[in-house]
Amino acid sequence: MLLIINLIYILSLILFLEIPTLNLIETFMFLLTLSILLYVSTLRRKRIENDRRNELVQSLDATIYTLAYQAELRDLETAHHLDRTANYTRIIAEELKNHPNYSDYISDKYIEELVKSSILHDIGKVGIPDAILLKPGKLDKDEFATIKKHAEYGCFILKKAQERLAFRSFFDIAAQIIEYHHERWDGNGYTKQLKGDKIPLSARIVALADVYDALRSWRTYKEPLDHEKCIEIIKSESGNHFDPEIIECFLKREKDFDLIANKFID
Repeated sequence: MLLIINLIYILSLILFLEIPTLNLIETFMFLLTLSILLYVSTLRRKRIENDRRNELVQSLDATIYTLAYQAELRDLETAHHLDRTANYTRIIAEELKNHPNYSDYISDKYIEELVKSSILHDIGKVGIPDAILLKPGKLDKDEFATIKKHAEYGCFILKKAQERLAFRSFFDIAAQIIEYHHERWDGNGYTKQLKGDKIPLSARIVALADVYDALRSWRTYKEPLDHEKCIEIIKSESGNHFDPEIIECFLKREKDFDLIANKFID
């Protein structure tokens, strides 16, 4: 488009200057060459700007990953938990995008921001004492009350970060996930005991992704379960722990979940 505009400008300039016919071709070639040089220079500048922008985005993504990984290390989990959770989240979101109830809401941008945010779901664990976070046995009532605060802590961290920005960022989605991914569809979760679609969609998606990974993974208090057992447990929680429509998406893509689990093995 820019090149076409320049060519139109050249023709207009020739007509305006009333250049003699004898010099017309030579003048046109000179101005055309100049126009092409300007066009190439503009493209090069834009490419440099895009490269710098891409470098900034990649640096931000790496910083976010490092922040999330720090929390996972304290919980004796590996970076693969983040990789798996992000991939599970993407699978559900992409499938849910085809659902008539969500096709107008879930965009490609939403999916990218959701996936990027999903790895931050447990950053609030940095505020939980090691004695509780790393306890090998079952938590007592008071200890469980303490560990539930990680959702509150993490949300506080993200909101503080958002306050330093002059624009709305994906931190809004991240804060939703952090605060509400332990809510249950039946209203018996935490932190606010939200019920049904009162729970943000982002949190409902990550809730299933996180639970599936927990079931498939080794923990200090449990052995890993196989894929078929995980399907059985998750299906039984449709309408209880999980959104039934998200369960449907999971069941349509459960083989992809198994592939991810086997690809990113601890």
